[in-house]
Amino acid sequence: MSRVKELLRQEDGNTALFLMGMIGIMMIMFVFVLNLAQVFAVKEQANTTSQQASLAATSVLYNRIWEKIKDHSDVPAPVPVPVPVILETIEEKVDKRIMDLNSDPRFSKFSDNEIRLEAIDQVVTEELDKPQGRIFLKPKIEAELPYALREMEDAARETILANGGNTSEAKLFIKDNQIHVKASNTVEGTAYGKFFGDLNEKLFQESAGPEVKFLEKFSGYEGYEASID
Repeated sequence: MSRVKELLRQEDGNTALFLMGMIGIMMIMFVFVLNLAQVFAVKEQANTTSQQASLAATSVLYNRIWEKIKDHSDVPAPVPVPVPVILETIEEKVDKRIMDLNSDPRFSKFSDNEIRLEAIDQVVTEELDKPQGRIFLKPKIEAELPYALREMEDAARETILANGGNTSEAKLFIKDNQIHVKASNTVEGTAYGKFFGDLNEKLFQESAGPEVKFLEKFSGYEGYEASID
């Protein structure tokens, strides 16, 4: 009888050890899944950070250039013309193009702001293809681009910080006439004993704003890159 009781006690002890081991393994698996979910969440957050930063920088580019060229017309006022002509400003041409784009089914899913930027891009690109545009309009834009770049970097930096991102190692660059921003958010692991305690990593993502086609008319900007930390 005493031998049977001893065996039962050993069995109870083994069962308890087994249960404790299983609970430990389950806890490790739970924390692993928790950390994995956190990695995916921070990765998505980093994507949002870079996306919003690239859009903010692109908007700054358009707004800075727009303020300098919206009153530009085909023929500058001091230049005499042989017959009376109706001179349209860039702003008037863009307003007409916006109306055209709003009635074009290809742009039905565009927001009002996206339609406006597309109209500006189309009109400015067309004007720069004209001889008068190359003579009178191009220098205006060319003079503003260096200042626009600095404001774009500032806008990207502010947007990254507003999204809880890291400006360290972040960068803005121009590729294929698009403003790209590469930025990161930090993921920190949930520790369980000796496991996962050292997880503290920057997760980088890269996004680009809409194409700014008129940029191809200016040399030296394709491949431009700047640190925004």
